[in-house]
Amino acid sequence: MMRRIVPVLLIMIMVLPYATAEPILDESTKFLLEGREYMETTQQLSLSLIALASSYPAVENLTISDLDYFVDALLTRQNPDGGWGYYEGSVSNVVDTSYAVIALKKALAVYEGDRASSISHAIKRGVEFLVNSYNGEGWGYVPNTLTEFYPTVMAVWALGENGYSKDHPYIQSAIKYLEKVEPHEIRRGEFVALKLLAYHAVGYISPGLIGEAWELVNSPEITIKERAFLTYALLLYEGLTFETAKLLATLEDLKEKNESFVYWANKPGELVQREVFCLLYTSPSPRDLSTSRMPSSA
Repeated sequence: MMRRIVPVLLIMIMVLPYATAEPILDESTKFLLEGREYMETTQQLSLSLIALASSYPAVENLTISDLDYFVDALLTRQNPDGGWGYYEGSVSNVVDTSYAVIALKKALAVYEGDRASSISHAIKRGVEFLVNSYNGEGWGYVPNTLTEFYPTVMAVWALGENGYSKDHPYIQSAIKYLEKVEPHEIRRGEFVALKLLAYHAVGYISPGLIGEAWELVNSPEITIKERAFLTYALLLYEGLTFETAKLLATLEDLKEKNESFVYWANKPGELVQREVFCLLYTSPSPRDLSTSRMPSSA
């Protein structure tokens, strides 16, 4: 089963206002760490690092050394052009570079000194790769290719995490593209959630998008992966409210558990290979509960 793990797909890190948060967090972290040797792609390593960095130091047995494994893996596989590929040694592409840049940015807050400097340098090179890959409208999967939704939304998210705002000309053009494109390669729930996450990072508000997210997250037809995407996005915009707490309670009810781990299996629909997602929870800080619904521009 571990070989089919896609951990914490697109930052499935939730705020859980229940007393059960700590044991779920501990067990989910264990699930990630014990499966790390099977994580071969840049995306898997990046998502795992995002989850663990967000959970540190809330998990008692989670150490800096645990984070080091994923940081080192990403730093080692960065290509000379500053980007990352799907696997170590693969040609750099916009999607995997975006994942790595977001993950290292999340982890940077945990480190200091020379270690922080090396991570900052890698992030800077990754951002330069993304900027240089811009094609005049948005981003294709690799430089000098046609604009597509997934690389564009990921690049906007990654650049937003690194200080780019909706007022930057590259971001303005990319948003114009994202506002008119329709999903073809991913499910609608993921499409809407990714746009919300990217727009949140650059300080842009899309009319009607939050309303659509609420409609989708309450639909019985979405998968757990879509539900977690949408729940996290709505928490970013609206904070912990009665309605978002209900979404978290629904996700908790859908968890599965064996002797050692807590995990979520993607449903509905039949899967040839069952996708398994580890969902990490962190308790809300006072700042999380008091922030406005929409952040200011980066």
